[in-house]
Parts: sequence; C-alpha cells; structure tokens
Amino acid sequence: MINKLVAYYVSAGVEDRYYRKLATEALEKFRNYTKTAVKFFKNTRSSYLSRSETHKGFIIPFEEIDPTYSDLYIILLPKNSRFQEGIGTKQTGGKTIVLILLKALNGDFDLTHADMNFQKTSFIHEFIHYLDQKRYKGKTKWSSKVNTFTDYYNNPAEFNAFYQEGAESVEALYQNVFKKTKGNIPIPFKKALKTVNAFYKFSITLFHKAFIENLNSRYRKKFLKRFAALYKEIKKKYKE
Repeated sequence: MINKLVAYYVSAGVEDRYYRKLATEALEKFRNYTKTAVKFFKNTRSSYLSRSETHKGFIIPFEEIDPTYSDLYIILLPKNSRFQEGIGTKQTGGKTIVLILLKALNGDFDLTHADMNFQKTSFIHEFIHYLDQKRYKGKTKWSSKVNTFTDYYNNPAEFNAFYQEGAESVEALYQNVFKKTKGNIPIPFKKALKTVNAFYKFSITLFHKAFIENLNSRYRKKFLKRFAALYKEIKKKYKE
C-alpha cells in the first residue's frame, strides 16, 4: 500500500516541508539568541531577559528574535522543574499570546549551555503547534487532557506535530551524513533510498515509538501518505 501513496507527493510534501522549514529556522534563531544571552549574563552578572520567579527561569519574547512571531513567548525552565514542557495560551492586554515551555536550565536562572540543553525535537514539536495555532486562527485543540494514548496521538494537532518532528529528524540525519561524507553517503543510506518500504524500515525509528504504535487506521493512512512524500523528497535530493 505504501508504494501507491507516493503518488500523493505534491499535495502532502510541499506544505509539510514549508512548515518544517519555518520551525527549523526559528530553532536556529532561538539557539543563537540564547547563546548570546548566556555570554551577556556571564559578562555582566545580570540578565537582560525577563525573569519568571514562578518558573525560576526566563521569559523570552520571540518578537526580539523574529518580529514575525510577535505573539509567541518562550519560557526556559530548570531541567528539574515541576512544570512540564508544552504549549499553552494566555489572554493579556486584550490579545492571545502563546507560551512554549522548555526545560533548558541547569538550575534556577542558570543559562549555561541553555542553547543546547533542550531537545531539538521538543522545540520543533511545540513550534509546529504554534504555527498551527496561527494557521487555523486559534481553532487548534491541543491534546492536554485525554483518556488514552490512542486519543492523544490521533488528535489532529498532535498527529501533525509528532509527524513533523519525526520527519525533521529524518531530514537532519541525511543532511548531516551527506555533509560529513562530502556527498558520498554510506551504503545503508543509499540502499534505504531504493524503495519506499526500505526507507520506512530504515528511518521509522526516528519517529516517536508510541506515536507510531498508537495510530488508528485513519491516521495510519494519513501518516503513510505523508511519509511517502518525505521519501520522494529525500530520494530526489540525495540520489546519486
């Protein structure tokens, strides 16, 4: 079945790639900004970031990084924080803002290595949620309260975020290997590009295991459609 779904490449792949690109670009900008904040913090013994006493961390208006995202705020938490990573909204000054919580601090208000402490997949996942929030004008419903894993992973917003974070991991793997080998990618990577089924077996572990295992038949089909598009895209980019 998965081979037949390659035909859906154009409609599924282009849009997915566009939003992944926005998320990865935002990630790099955020890491660069946070790295600068760390240097400033060490040099002055004070921080130009807004402190959050509730979270023992910092609140970063993303507008300072990219004006495009004026309604987004990142809260950096200690890694041992009782708060969970995630996303939420808040009404303030008559408008809705989006908050993304990331565990990136070694301790209370400790910015050391904060640019690399958080999981890349966590940022991609939550930023995709944020982009959906903007795209669908606040109508997106994140799955914060569900009865089962099946309910959670088959929620439209969670399905999209988990798919996109996994697809980005696959893209990054091929990109990094291609760069390190100067275009001469190892044989296992080449063999994986022979067929979509081979590619599936090779790269499926880069997707969240529970996500794959709990997809119902409807969302399994959606996943295979988008995965087939990803395969065709990567094959075209890295074929000999």
